[in-house]
Amino acid sequence: MIDLFAGGLSLPGRVYIVCPGPNGVAAYEKVPRGACVIAVNYGVCAGVKPTYHLVADVRAPWSCWWPDQLPDGVTRIYSRDLAAKGITCERSFNQNPPMGAGKYEPQYGCLRCGAGGLGQALQACHWFMPAKAWVGIIGADLDGECYFDGTVVKAYLGGDHWQSQRRRVEQLVDYLRRQRGMVIESLSETTLRI
Repeated sequence: MIDLFAGGLSLPGRVYIVCPGPNGVAAYEKVPRGACVIAVNYGVCAGVKPTYHLVADVRAPWSCWWPDQLPDGVTRIYSRDLAAKGITCERSFNQNPPMGAGKYEPQYGCLRCGAGGLGQALQACHWFMPAKAWVGIIGADLDGECYFDGTVVKAYLGGDHWQSQRRRVEQLVDYLRRQRGMVIESLSETTLRI
């Protein structure tokens, strides 16, 4: 396992982030074959072949959605917390210090927690994509209690949880647009104001 920031990761100028929200179902077909895709959590099972599978939640391998096997060629990027529990991955990352209280900027050497898997995927785009790159987000509903296939999110934390994540993701997107000139858009219906 290689530290994400020591491993020379390089993302192209166009990346799709696939999240597991139900609003993504109608938009998965917008991802071209062979595109660079970062699948966040259960998004890896959404039917879009990922390039990367990004997971930080230490409970994930014991969730109903954890894949027994990933398609060939998928690079697993998991938090050090998962790697420490013996979960196999090709790259790992530190996720501290967390975001919060207006502190949403990426910090080199980690993918900060506090804005969900989408926030961590956006931070990876910040660090490993060229300036003025394009990021298309699919299935980041940030609302509700179900995944794209109708499975109920077992650890659904309610509206306040989504509200705090939305605020941090929106601040992060604004920062990436201002500081890196990135074009970031949602290709599916979302509660995010981006």
